[in-house]
Amino acid sequence: MAQGRPQSNESLAIRAIAAHHSYLNALVAWEHALHAMECDLCRPRDASADDLVEIADQAEAEKERRRVAFRNLTAELG
Repeated sequence: MAQGRPQSNESLAIRAIAAHHSYLNALVAWEHALHAMECDLCRPRDASADDLVEIADQAEAEKERRRVAFRNLTAELG
């Protein structure tokens, strides 16, 4: 049974690393969405201002969802 605990911690650590990677990807996507709202060169031509705000809001919500998942895993890991 003593061996089961380290494997569990290893598995949790691997999940935490994956969650961190996922959170960073979401953070970059959110920053990209914010940039697209402000930059004339990067702004999609077929998107309205309201569309861009909605995209940024969705990206922020996803970033927060992934941040909470990462935070919960690291709290569980200790």
